[in-house]
Amino acid sequence: MASSGSFLQQRRAIVGLSLVASATMGLITLYQMGIVCPLPEPPLPRLNADEVDAAPEAYTLLKTPDAALGLASYAMTTVLVAMADQDRAEREPWIPLALAAKVGDDTLAVGKLMIDQ
Repeated sequence: MASSGSFLQQRRAIVGLSLVASATMGLITLYQMGIVCPLPEPPLPRLNADEVDAAPEAYTLLKTPDAALGLASYAMTTVLVAMADQDRAEREPWIPLALAAKVGDDTLAVGKLMIDQ
């Protein structure tokens, strides 16, 4: 992999953001599994982590806590972003295509959540 250039900087930024988001999902997973209680949250009106993270809807897909599924999703994004060299679009075009499909699916999922809530 190249050691400099905007290509690598962009990939590093995406991986960094995915890992920060993973840390958040990790904390919520700990809560959903009953390892920590309660979740820390800022004292602002209309915020209620217990109501959101412990809602029955958070356990409907595969009967699994949704934060654990979120961890898996962020891990897959991290792997796809980190894979291969700068010329991967020419040598291994399935990697950027898989990443585009993953990001598209994530975008649709966020849109559905926004509509549902």
